[in-house]
Amino acid sequence: MNNKNVTAVRPFGDQLADFGGGAHALATQILCNREEAADAVQDAIVKALQKPDAYRPERGALRPWFFGVVRNRCLDLLRRRRDVAGDVESLPGILSDCGSHN
Repeated sequence: MNNKNVTAVRPFGDQLADFGGGAHALATQILCNREEAADAVQDAIVKALQKPDAYRPERGALRPWFFGVVRNRCLDLLRRRRDVAGDVESLPGILSDCGSHN
């Protein structure tokens, strides 16, 4: 067998790790907080690794799917902020006040 024609498949977790920088940038833009962004990305990686079958290659590439997982985790965290604040109208302020969350 000629090994030159065999494509090595990288482990799922390694592929996700390749997206860490971009995922962190996305999460930081959404959350306006680097520490929360790092937690959101880590949570998204754990979630993806726990349920790798949630990714279906026939529906698209891994990177956009994973960024969607990250985005959804960030939205969950924003909802939590809103709930802690106890005021539905406070969410736009939470979203626009990036300077005070860094």
